[in-house]
Formats: sequence, C-alpha cells, structure tokens
Amino acid sequence: MNNVPFLYVNLIAMCGYAIIFISFVAARKTPIIKTFIALLASFTVWTGGSIMMRLQISPGLDFWYYVSILALFCIADLTYIFVCSFTKTRGMFMKVVWSAGTFIILVLTALGLFLKPPEPVQTEAGTVFMYNVGWSIAIPYAFFACIVASIVLVIKKSVRETGTKSPGMNSMIAGCIIIAFGNMLQLIPGNIFPWDTLSGIVAAAFLVYSLYKKRMFRLTLLVSKGVVVFASLFICLVIVMNYVEPLNDFFSSLLHISYKAATSIVIILAVCIVGVSYILLKKLMDTLFTRQEHQDKLIKTF
Repeated sequence: MNNVPFLYVNLIAMCGYAIIFISFVAARKTPIIKTFIALLASFTVWTGGSIMMRLQISPGLDFWYYVSILALFCIADLTYIFVCSFTKTRGMFMKVVWSAGTFIILVLTALGLFLKPPEPVQTEAGTVFMYNVGWSIAIPYAFFACIVASIVLVIKKSVRETGTKSPGMNSMIAGCIIIAFGNMLQLIPGNIFPWDTLSGIVAAAFLVYSLYKKRMFRLTLLVSKGVVVFASLFICLVIVMNYVEPLNDFFSSLLHISYKAATSIVIILAVCIVGVSYILLKKLMDTLFTRQEHQDKLIKTF
C-alpha cells in the first residue's frame, strides 16, 4: 500500500463518505433518506474504487477504474433526484431526461469512448497513474454541467414558491462543482496528485456542514448509536493501522531516534487520532439522530 503516493488522500475521502453512509443506513428510511443513501453509496463506491485501482487489487486496474468512474458519473443525476425529493418537486420529465442521458454516458464510458483507464508509471516516489485525455471527455462534463444548472433552477423554484430556503442545498451544489473542478485538474498531463479525491474530501466537508450546521435531516436511529459510532471508528482505525510502519520510518529518520521510540510516538499519535475521531463521531451522531425518549424528556421539561 505504501508505494502509491498520496494514497492517504483517497483513504480519507472514502472514510468520510463511508462513515456518513453507515450513519444513514442505520436510520429509519423515508423516500428522501433513500435517495440520499443512493447518493452516498455513489460517493463511497467512487472513492473506494479509486483506492482499489491505485492498489491494483484483483480483478485489476481496469475493473476498478470503471467501477470508480461509473459511480462518479452517477453523482450528478442522483443529486438531482435527491434535490427533487428534498424540495418536493416532481420534475418527472427532467428526471427521465437526466437519468436516460446518464445511462447513455455510462454505457459510452464503459466502452472507453470518453476516457480510458490510466497507465501506471513507476517513479522514485512510487506508482503514479497517467491519463491520456482527448477532446471527447468534454461531452460528459458538459452534460453534467447541465444537470447542475437544472439543480440550481429546482432550488430557486422551490424557494420562490414556498418562500423558505432549503437548508444546506447551497453547500451540496458547491461540493458538486468542486468535485467537477477536481476531476478536471486530475486530467492535466503530467499530474500525479489525486485532485479528484481531494475535491471529494472538500465536498464531504461541505456535506457534513450541511448535516451538522444546517440540520438538513432529523433522523431516528434504528440500531444502537454505539454500534454506528464503533463501526465508523473501525474504518478510521484500519486507515491509521496501515500507516504505522511508514510513520515509524518517518519519525525515526526525522528525530534520529530508535525504531522502538518512534513506535511509541506513533502509538500515542494513533490513540490521539482515534480518540478525537470518537469524540467527533459521537458529536455528529448526537446531532443527526434524536431519540424518541429524548424528545419526550424535552416535552416533559417544557
């Protein structure tokens, strides 16, 4: 895993989306929640497929590349469907148009028309991935830009008709635009930094902001909150454990100390990271989910 530069960017992105996905899967399902879960699944598969591609895990680079890019190309259409559900906009005709167009884009992408799998290149830093970009990639970008414009129109229409703003929608749109720019930067000739998944991290931060600050949802948890927190914490722990050895090497060479001393520093650092992650996850869960007994207690106190 350690011979792929900047893999931690992909891991952080996948971790963020997987945690949010687990949280919503454990919640009581409504039509709005179901569309949001589908959107989160697309984000998770995109970032997860990107990691598998970079690690070249069986069945191979090409397979995981197409898994990742097909999930990425679903995001715009799924966002439109979610926004329509959230704002209670029917928009059936445009749903059909965007979904049909997305299906065509996915088929042509699977055939390798727009962008072929990257070629792994060995460098001193490790294995990097180079894309051969042609003019045809502009077609899906233009199509998805039209979907984003349509999403903006749906939100504006909803605000105009209801007189109330949709909390968190602006952050979600900003996240989609950032992902589009990140994927454009990824295709710059000679680039080796994963701008695409870095933009995914920024979009995930915008999403958490919408959920935490703007209170987009008020969910009811169907399983123990502790189960959700510890399942999410397990994902963070796996990521931290994968970087124990390179961190040992880093601290031992930087501070000129023994390997055992470096290991002690890494263990303390890992415990701190996991502890902070637990606090933040619990705070997020407390914000997202409202237990019925807590509601009853508030009513009784009032």
